[in-house]
Amino acid sequence: MRAAFSLRRLTPMEGHWFFGYYDHSDISPDGRHLLAHRTGFHDRSPRPGDVADIMILDLRAESFRQAARTLAWNFQQGSMLQWLPDTSGRFIYNQWRDGVYGAVVQSPDGREQLLPRPVAALSPDGGYALSTSFTRMRDFRPVCGYPFGEDPFRNQACPEDDGIFLMDMRTGESSLALSYPQMRALAGEPEAGGRAKLCVNHLSFNTRGSRFVCLVRNFPAPGSGWKSALITANIDGSEPYLLLGWSYASHYHWKDERVLALYGTLPGENTPQLYELTDRTQKARAIDEAFFTFDGHVSYSADRKTLLYDSYPTRSDPHRKLIFYDLAAGKGELAGRFYSDPMIDGDIRCDLHPRWSPDGCAVTFDSIHEGFRGIYSMNAR
Repeated sequence: MRAAFSLRRLTPMEGHWFFGYYDHSDISPDGRHLLAHRTGFHDRSPRPGDVADIMILDLRAESFRQAARTLAWNFQQGSMLQWLPDTSGRFIYNQWRDGVYGAVVQSPDGREQLLPRPVAALSPDGGYALSTSFTRMRDFRPVCGYPFGEDPFRNQACPEDDGIFLMDMRTGESSLALSYPQMRALAGEPEAGGRAKLCVNHLSFNTRGSRFVCLVRNFPAPGSGWKSALITANIDGSEPYLLLGWSYASHYHWKDERVLALYGTLPGENTPQLYELTDRTQKARAIDEAFFTFDGHVSYSADRKTLLYDSYPTRSDPHRKLIFYDLAAGKGELAGRFYSDPMIDGDIRCDLHPRWSPDGCAVTFDSIHEGFRGIYSMNAR
């Protein structure tokens, strides 16, 4: 048990600062700098032309500078901003330029490498990226899409030339690794008697970078929700496997190259749980049925001894919780409760999206408990 948790705001009070998603760190591999988005508003969704500043904070000098600007962003995942996993100080983010989406790898001196596809996930060694259509994602869930452009396959339920692309980070060359017809053939139909329009959401490489996982979801019919299928495959799309058929599936994180944690519902079950699933098998183990009764953004510590978790606010409790769960002891510990303004909800909500620091000694997270978006840190030991 920790003696106390120490909370610190890392970003200034002026403007709205956030990082984005939970499955990669905003802190540089050497622990010196922090990446962030800065915007002048946070009470509406971004529109075409709205800019997010890409900021770099020096955590030792407690100073910051603007490094870039992007038109391809949202409040949930930002611009998929992240450090490259080396000592170069380079970072990558998605951008809209000349009427197309792509990605930019930027060096500390401002030099840019332009990539022809936007990045949805980066391999652990930084050599490859997975890409998908952010316009299709916007049509499915505006919270995860970008405001420019139209999906060229918007009238197709299962386009042959779209899906998940694998891009070489050195050359920018890409190929279609897993198409929508392949996904449909593997998962089947989410609804009986129809041909549902499909969309890919949340892609992630395993810890070795040898396979990836994705959520395949159907565009919901009016008055109904969507279902999710969990598919894994080698990074080139070969040997795809249906890890979870059409059901409820939410957030996940790889424990190693074979096992991942997932909050969802198994076939034949009615109550979602946080499970450990073993790739290319139907093995599933509930981590703690009594504790994990609510959805959250889950990630393993570097030593795989602790889970980092958060929660969503409810009508009766407008706070988001930050939680550490000791896997050996089988016990969760509440690190903090952070007020979430009910007016900042839906597509503009501010999830904590807690993230481990590279050394595992601290976590960072986004929050609006002070009345504006900010990035905060807390000790993890």
